[in-house]
Amino acid sequence: MTPLEISTMQTRDYEITRRLAFDSVLGMFQDMGYIINNADWDTGLVNATYSAREGSAFFKVNEVIQSSAFIRSMGEKKVKIRINMKRTASGEKTAAGGAASMGIGMGLGMLVPFGSLIPSIVDGAANENARDNSVVLDPAAYQSLFNKFENSLFVTE
Repeated sequence: MTPLEISTMQTRDYEITRRLAFDSVLGMFQDMGYIINNADWDTGLVNATYSAREGSAFFKVNEVIQSSAFIRSMGEKKVKIRINMKRTASGEKTAAGGAASMGIGMGLGMLVPFGSLIPSIVDGAANENARDNSVVLDPAAYQSLFNKFENSLFVTE
């Protein structure tokens, strides 16, 4: 993606006050299960983190999404919001997964139910400490965040 395409995907304009935008961003992150790390009214920057652990008895994935929202005033009742997400995921075999990879049970390819979600984790699963550390560049993920922001905006108003 080009920088312009990334910026377009991550940015939306709203005809609301900066206060309403700031409060709604905080509400959005909290409603989604994020922990607010920092919220600075003066700069308009909000940093939040979401952590999850999923998997099966054979393989676990630890995922952390670090998100930031920058709220910029474009006038008295107009703001520009840019959201950025970075995903860090790591996979680990469990004791059962170690037994399976030694031929005692099913093969790993049959065990990991989320191969399409975390391909680098699944590909490196045999290495025990597979990792994925990338900026989220999925337009659907950002559209979903802005939809949740608009829901939070409705509730906050």
